[in-house]
Amino acid sequence: MAKHWLITAAAEASGAKPLPMNLQLEGDIASSWHKVASVSGISLEKLADAAATYLNEPRADFSGLEPDFARQVPESVARTRMMLPIVLDGTRAQVAVADPSDAAGLEDLA
Repeated sequence: MAKHWLITAAAEASGAKPLPMNLQLEGDIASSWHKVASVSGISLEKLADAAATYLNEPRADFSGLEPDFARQVPESVARTRMMLPIVLDGTRAQVAVADPSDAAGLEDLA
């Protein structure tokens, strides 16, 4: 079984403790973030930085949040999928996601 991308990202973070080879992530993505941060000994902020670097994506910038755009996504979808639409630039949307591998969640936003 392939390692979860979050485990790989944490392993590459500066200052992270070595992660057990048999570390398994179960449950929702929020629980996974907390477990990986705890086991690796890094903060959630540092884990988010490591994840962005690993995925070659920018960290979400909430300073440009457009509330009207964010409200276009049903709250139930945003909470269930842990996604927050930030800004719409023409036909391109910037969305903060806790799990960028959640293809079904991204499809829910389309």
